[in-house]
Amino acid sequence: MNYLDTTRRLERRLHLRRLLLGPSHVDVELTTQCNLSCFACHRSWGPVGPSYPRALAGESGVEDVVSDGGFMSPPIFEQAMSLGRHATSIALGGYGEPMMHPKFMEFARRVKREGKTVHMLTNGTFLTADACRELGAMDFDGIGVSIDGATQKTVRQLRGVSLDKLTNSIKLLNELKTQLGSDPQKPSIGTNFVAMQQNIHELPAFVQLCADIGVASVNVSTLTTHGVRELQEASCCEDTGVVEALCSQARKIADAHKITLCISLCLSDASDVSGCRDFFKSSFVCWSGKVLSCCMERFGVGDLNRESPHAVWNGEVLRSLRQRYYREGLQSICAGCPRA
Repeated sequence: MNYLDTTRRLERRLHLRRLLLGPSHVDVELTTQCNLSCFACHRSWGPVGPSYPRALAGESGVEDVVSDGGFMSPPIFEQAMSLGRHATSIALGGYGEPMMHPKFMEFARRVKREGKTVHMLTNGTFLTADACRELGAMDFDGIGVSIDGATQKTVRQLRGVSLDKLTNSIKLLNELKTQLGSDPQKPSIGTNFVAMQQNIHELPAFVQLCADIGVASVNVSTLTTHGVRELQEASCCEDTGVVEALCSQARKIADAHKITLCISLCLSDASDVSGCRDFFKSSFVCWSGKVLSCCMERFGVGDLNRESPHAVWNGEVLRSLRQRYYREGLQSICAGCPRA
C-alpha cells in the first residue's frame, strides 16, 4: 500500500471532514453540447432540457443548470487538473459529447503526461479512423460507448444514430490498438446500456453483440427520470420479474465470453450496490468551472473561477456533506439517488 492509500484510509478511520489529499478521481466535463438528441437525455424534453437544474445550491450558493453552454477553456482545464493532482484517474465526459471539444486530443494527452489513467464516455459518432489512430497511439486507457440497443431499429429510435456506425468504429478501434501505442490492450472498450421499456428485452442480445465486436465490459444502468412523465413511463423498474430473468440471461452470456458486466438496476441482486463515498474521493468539474459533488450532479460545492481547487475540495459545503455522511448516512443526504 502506497502513501496515498495509507493517508486516505487514515482519513476515513478518523472521520475527517477536512482532507489532506485531493480527490482520487475527477470527472472533467469538456462541454454540455451534443450532436445527438437521445430519448434518455433530459435535454430532449422541452423546458426540462436546457434549464434542467442539476445541482442544489449549497452554502456557497453555487448551483448549475444544463444548458447549451460552451467549451471548457484551457485555464479551467488546468484548474481541474490541479484539483486532481492526487487523482489516479480522470474521466473526460459529463452532460455533452467530449469529443466535440476542439482540444479534446490535446487535453487527453495532457492527462497522459501526468501519468494518470484517462477515460471517456462517448456517443461514438466521432470515433473516425483518424481519431481511433490518435487514441490508440497515446494509449488512451478506456472508452465507454453509449449504444442502448442491439438492433438498428431500437438504436435509431433511442439515439438517432446507426448501430452499424457504432459497431464498425469499435471494430476499427480494436484492430488499430494492436498496431499503435505501447500497450496493445489500450484503450479498453466498454459499452453503456440505459435500460428502459423500449430496450430491456434486447439486453441478452446486446451482451452477445458486444462479445462479437470485442467489447471488454458492459455497464447497464437505470433510466433516471427526474420527474419527466415520458421517462417515468419508460422505466422498467416495475417489471422486476421480467427484468431479473433478462439480466440472468445476460450474465450467462457475459460469463461465457469473459465480459465484465455491471448491472445497476432496481433489482434485489443488482451488482452495483450502495457504498458511494464520492464526498471523500471524487469531484465533478463542469465545463464552466463550477464544481459538483459527484457525477450524479447532486450538490454545487464550488467554482474554480473564483476559488482555488483546495478551497473547493475542503470548502464548507463538502465539509458539511462529509459530516452529515458520518452522522446521518448517505440515504438521508442523497435520498432517491440510485447509488445511495
